[in-house]
Amino acid sequence: MDGAEDAASAGPVHLVLLGWWRDAGGRAVTFGSDAHHPEALARRFRAAAAAATAAGFRVVADPVGPWVRD
Repeated sequence: MDGAEDAASAGPVHLVLLGWWRDAGGRAVTFGSDAHHPEALARRFRAAAAAATAAGFRVVADPVGPWVRD
């Protein structure tokens, strides 16, 4: 499946959603912050990265680019 699922870190990133995306043929995920205040920028990115890793996605050469799965 072309395109990428956006794992917005404004709220919890749900492994179920990323698993659904993977199972539907999704090949990539991206990360967004949705921050409305500077101090909230990148909040929960570690949790989003952990969920993406658990769903089978991985970082490639560009750590700020889309994460992919094999």
